[in-house]
Amino acid sequence: MTCVQEETREVSVPSVDGLAAEQITDEDDGGADGSQRRRQIIDAAREVFARDGFASARIREISAVGGVTDAMIYRKFRSKEELFGAVLDEPLGEFTRAIQGLAAHGLGTSPQERYRLSVEAHEKLLAVFRDIAPLLGVALFYDSDAGRIFYRDHMLPVITAVAESLRAVMTARQLQVIDPMLLTTALVGIYLAFSTAAYDKRIAESDHAESEIITRAVAFGLFETLLS
Repeated sequence: MTCVQEETREVSVPSVDGLAAEQITDEDDGGADGSQRRRQIIDAAREVFARDGFASARIREISAVGGVTDAMIYRKFRSKEELFGAVLDEPLGEFTRAIQGLAAHGLGTSPQERYRLSVEAHEKLLAVFRDIAPLLGVALFYDSDAGRIFYRDHMLPVITAVAESLRAVMTARQLQVIDPMLLTTALVGIYLAFSTAAYDKRIAESDHAESEIITRAVAFGLFETLLS
């Protein structure tokens, strides 16, 4: 058995006007105001990261777009890396909930209804991945060490959670055909591939058409999984 040593990385806490981030206090740190500020920061960071890339994005620009101070950002996020992870955690969580919902609620219906629910779920998820595909590319491949850490801390928990949801509702025969972890990983790869194809108008389809392709390929074709 191979023992894999968990990777760790020291995260430096940036200073703002000579103060460490932990020393900064803000009256809006908790409650509804704190949640609203966090939402503002994440939305602004998504815009700046998508426009400028990770390396070129600056906290000062994110604070300007979000209408907050640099100190507020450092109060809620210890580093640019942590903020970048938070930007992607939300859509990845949406992916988890959508697949879990499909697994939990789609099995007791007719084949036609299961097909419709699957197409709707894939269509929604394609839109999510299309928005975050460039950021995922940066997170996973910009730096190999950081990419492994991001995969371990952000992607693997999502894939595992979805796979366990699928495992709970798959039949013994279905589990013989495909490992839920492989199925979930394949789905992520399919979404990323379609998101990349969207840059080429010659091969790009509508979200609905692509969702039907995914549903047929996954459900009725290669994998013989939940909807078969």
